[in-house]
This record gives sequence, C-alpha cells and structure tokens, in this order.
Amino acid sequence: MSYDLEIAPNHLPPKASPNRSLSSHGIDLEAIVTLLELAALSLTHKPGDTFDFGRLLSEARDIGGEEIEINETDVEIVLDKATFLKKEKKGQYCLK
Repeated sequence: MSYDLEIAPNHLPPKASPNRSLSSHGIDLEAIVTLLELAALSLTHKPGDTFDFGRLLSEARDIGGEEIEINETDVEIVLDKATFLKKEKKGQYCLK
C-alpha cells in the first residue's frame, strides 16, 4: 500500500492497530505470505527438510506475535497459490 506523504498528517503513514485481525478485516494476504515464508525458512535447517501444516502455522504465529491473528482458512488460500513451497507426500511441505 502506498501513501502520499505530502498530504498525510504529520507526514507519517497510519499505524496498524494491534487488535486488527488479518482475516476479519480483509487485510491483504501479503502479510501472511511473508510470515509463511519466514516460517518455512525457520523450519528448514538443510535442503529437503519437510514440515506439516501445523508446524508451519505454529511457526508463522510465533513470528507474527500476538498482534497478528492468522486464520487457518487464509493460510490454506495462500498455500494453494504459494510458489515458494512444494507439497510433498503425506501432507508435508518443503521449500522449493
């Protein structure tokens, strides 16, 4: 999202409210994509390491902290279109 800083009050973009939920307010899924990418990198210690949906979601929630609520449905939408992960056998994922 871009901002015209010349007309914005105090020349600063608006702050995100800590109580805002990514899924309930329809905020762009890019934040979830970024958190999932970071989570996948965190769970990959060597090439070919795999992890399941639950571990990926848990790690993304840990990275996002309390301020960001990650809905499982949103994660499923992102994973359906994700280009940074490869789905392996038995519900496992790994980085491409």
